[in-house]
Amino acid sequence: FDPESGVGVRHQLDRYTGVLRGGNQGPAKLTRLMFVPRDTQVAVGDPLVTSGLDGAFPPGLLVGFVRDLAEEDLLTWTITVEPAVDPLEVEELLLVPPPSGGTK
Repeated sequence: FDPESGVGVRHQLDRYTGVLRGGNQGPAKLTRLMFVPRDTQVAVGDPLVTSGLDGAFPPGLLVGFVRDLAEEDLLTWTITVEPAVDPLEVEELLLVPPPSGGTK
């Protein structure tokens, strides 16, 4: 998982949004959810899905699960996320085209 890439995600239960970035942390290749407000209710095991706000992925695709929380600063959390799927074990891939920009 590339630390320079990111995808817009949202918490499936409380609907807060954030930017998921690659992390390459340990053997599980965990990722990091950045810029989550500290007043947000979040717990280990909570599901995260694509938000659709980045325009790259449709909303609602399962991305992963909260694994750990760390105080980034006084205002935000950095959340460690375990991906829902190990990309090294994927055998099939479905490509979803972006929505049309209104052209016919």
